[in-house]
Amino acid sequence: MIFKIKKRWGRSESLSKVSLPLAEMADIIEFPINPGYLNANFLHQKYIIEGLSCEEISGLIGSARTTVLKYLKRFNIPVRESGVNINRKRGLGYGRKIAARSESTHQRETENIKKMRELRDKGFSYWKIADVLNAMNVPTKTRKGKWHAKSVHQILNFNQSDSPEKGSSAIN
Repeated sequence: MIFKIKKRWGRSESLSKVSLPLAEMADIIEFPINPGYLNANFLHQKYIIEGLSCEEISGLIGSARTTVLKYLKRFNIPVRESGVNINRKRGLGYGRKIAARSESTHQRETENIKKMRELRDKGFSYWKIADVLNAMNVPTKTRKGKWHAKSVHQILNFNQSDSPEKGSSAIN
C-alpha cells in the first residue's frame, strides 16, 4: 500500500510516498475490539450504579459524549436531566470545598479560621479582624471581595455552632 504523507518545512509543503506492508500497518493502527458504548451492561454500571456523567464515561472509553448519550437512550437506560449529576452546593461554607463530588475541608481556609479565632480570643473586634485579613491580602471565599465584620462574625459563629465532629475538623 502506498500512502502520501505531508511534511511541512517552513511554509512550503512537500509530499512523499511511503510504502508500508499491511502487517506493519496493523501494528501501527489500534483497532478497538468492542467499544464500551456498545455494551449495555458497561453503560448501566458506569451511568446508573457509579453515577458517572456522559462526559466522564466518554473520557474512559475514548468516544464522544453524544455517542454515549445516544447509546444510553438506545439501550433504554434512563437519562438524567442536564446538570443533575454535578451536585453543586450553593453557599458552601468557608473552610469547606467540593472535591471528587464530595464535601471536604479546605486546608488553607481552615487555617484562616484558626487565625480568626485566635485573634478573637485575644480581644480583637470583628472589624479589626476583617482589617487584619484585608491587610494580609487573605482571599475571601469568592476571591473577589474584601473582608467585613459580618462575614468574620458568621464564619466564627457557624464553626462554633457545628457538631463536635465537623467543628473540630474545620478548626484543626
